[in-house]
Amino acid sequence: RGTSSQRCFLLASARLEAFSEAISEELTPLGTVDGPTLASLGCKHPISGRRVPLLLAEHVTATSGSGLVHTAPAHGAEDYEVGLAHSLSSVCPVDAAGKFTAELPEAAPFEGLEVLGDGQLRVLESLSSRGALLSCAPYAHRYPYDWRAKTP
Repeated sequence: RGTSSQRCFLLASARLEAFSEAISEELTPLGTVDGPTLASLGCKHPISGRRVPLLLAEHVTATSGSGLVHTAPAHGAEDYEVGLAHSLSSVCPVDAAGKFTAELPEAAPFEGLEVLGDGQLRVLESLSSRGALLSCAPYAHRYPYDWRAKTP
């Protein structure tokens, strides 16, 4: 729990100090929950509000961020495997030109915008306006954007 805002966060206990620094807020643990218990729950998508599952995955570590990640089955080999294991849709709301499409409701407001240009700025603005953006910093992925072709 945040001491100044009284907001509650779900994160890996190993990430408490780093996460606290990233959001510039002192945090106090309220308790712990194990992975299998989390996997039986869900959460709200930060843009559409639809219910999304919480899933366990071997590639998720407590070495950066909150220790939790989103899954996009059409955007990486590890996410694809998790998607297959949980029967998730692998729709890719990005066209060959690198622009958002309306194939998913969460991407529709950004249709036609370049993902690596104005699109990402609008996504950040959308998250911020909903109170869902806690921190923003450059991040270099371990793998290329297109895991099949190994190119951006």
